[in-house]
Amino acid sequence: KKFKQYKIDGYVVPKNDDYFTEYSKINVTNKDGSQAPLDVARLRTLIEEACQDLKGVDANRVIENALDNMYDGISIDDVATSILITARTFCI
Repeated sequence: KKFKQYKIDGYVVPKNDDYFTEYSKINVTNKDGSQAPLDVARLRTLIEEACQDLKGVDANRVIENALDNMYDGISIDDVATSILITARTFCI
């Protein structure tokens, strides 16, 4: 699927939430074994706030790359790990 895009510092990023809507189909496995849809809006808010004062770090790129590593049934711990590992690649 092709999404509306724009460029920031030469990187192509989603222009709207169409891209992230695709990832709302991912279910996260909680520690008690129950599953719930991935809350992409919450992740986006957390990552944008964490990146707010970091120069040269684009929250959209962190979000996009982290989501690309997530899959249906991913554990809640692996969601956090995906975000952390992705963010570290941008903070060199």
